[in-house]
Amino acid sequence: FGFSQKIEVLVGGTSNVDARFDGRLLSESAITANISKIFSVKLGFLLNYDFVPPDLDGIPGPDVLNIDTTTTVTLVATLF
Repeated sequence: FGFSQKIEVLVGGTSNVDARFDGRLLSESAITANISKIFSVKLGFLLNYDFVPPDLDGIPGPDVLNIDTTTTVTLVATLF
């Protein structure tokens, strides 16, 4: 059994006069467990938060949500 946590903050300048801060927060959490001598499973959750989402059409208001999440399940087989 194992647990891992990674957090990363990306900071950048902004050309948006309404935003004081432009950046992105990335967080990845994972739990790993051995099922047997051969198989193990990893459950992961990735969170991507964008403080100032991109404006794609030039109309005020965000075109993209601030939060993007991904859930993963990985099965690993060790043959040797």
